[in-house]
Amino acid sequence: MTIAKAGRPTTAAHAGWDEVLDTAADLQFPLDVSETPRSTAERLESEASLDAAGVSAIDLLASAEEQARYARRTRRRRRVWTKRPRP
Repeated sequence: MTIAKAGRPTTAAHAGWDEVLDTAADLQFPLDVSETPRSTAERLESEASLDAAGVSAIDLLASAEEQARYARRTRRRRRVWTKRPRP
């Protein structure tokens, strides 16, 4: 299992999704690298006969992975510090 560094949501999303794919491969579920995370999740939910908790978990991980992959990255605003004149 991969442990993501704190403070890095994209790293955590990738690590979680990698764990899903590794587990699916270990359980002999076929994987298609051309599928989106959402498509893979839907297929695995059906093929693995997941219960409600499993469906919820894989949907959350697929959504996080899609955001990490495809969402527009915003630039962090730099805080500009200025020296104030002393009174």
